[in-house]
Amino acid sequence: RLRGLPYSATKEDIKAFFKDAGVRTGGVTLCEGRDGRANGEAFVEIMKESDMGEALKLDRKTIGKRYVEVFASTKAEKMQYFE
Repeated sequence: RLRGLPYSATKEDIKAFFKDAGVRTGGVTLCEGRDGRANGEAFVEIMKESDMGEALKLDRKTIGKRYVEVFASTKAEKMQYFE
């Protein structure tokens, strides 16, 4: 799970950010507020569990001019977020 993304961040930006961690095809879900606009959060599915360490090393690295927080998350958390 990511927090702090620039509102203009795209799925391609996020895939590039995680280039060393291996993002699953179709594995980036951008979150939106109630108004339908980006809220700076996303869920990212990593291909292999063993790549999670590489993904977590990106915590507080930047996309554009914003630092991004990276958290381990589960599919259940993602489903709960979108309920």
